[in-house]
Amino acid sequence: PERGEVVCFRAPPPLSREYGEKACFVKRVVAVGGDTVQVRRGALYVNGARVREEYLRSPTSYAMPRLVVPQGHLFVLGDNRADSRDSHFWGPLQSSYVLGRAIGTYWPPRRACLAAGYAAQRTDRPPPLLHPRLSLPRQLRSLRRLRLPS
Repeated sequence: PERGEVVCFRAPPPLSREYGEKACFVKRVVAVGGDTVQVRRGALYVNGARVREEYLRSPTSYAMPRLVVPQGHLFVLGDNRADSRDSHFWGPLQSSYVLGRAIGTYWPPRRACLAAGYAAQRTDRPPPLLHPRLSLPRQLRSLRRLRLPS
């Protein structure tokens, strides 16, 4: 996975104790192995550069000292930073825990879409990939026929 991608992953040990080993989480990759990551004054910095995060649901309310992400690990943060159990809470995620990339969102319906970078789209209008006359369940069923590149 690359920076900015939204991934699904198995619960790492700190979360599996609380949610069980079969729990699946969805977070955004903000740093990869070898990167330095830090949160100061409510802003995310990766390799010393401030990251512009227009997709955030709420401002970051915590600070985090600079950390070097180990090779073979990812640093993942939730888009709802004010209420997210993520790497700032339990540390870097081993890449082997990643199950795959998220391809879209269906909730809330006004923000549902099937596109790369879907979480960055914030609008009150229906996204262009949803057909306004077809029900959301019908559109989601069509995903079963969708063949995605690996």
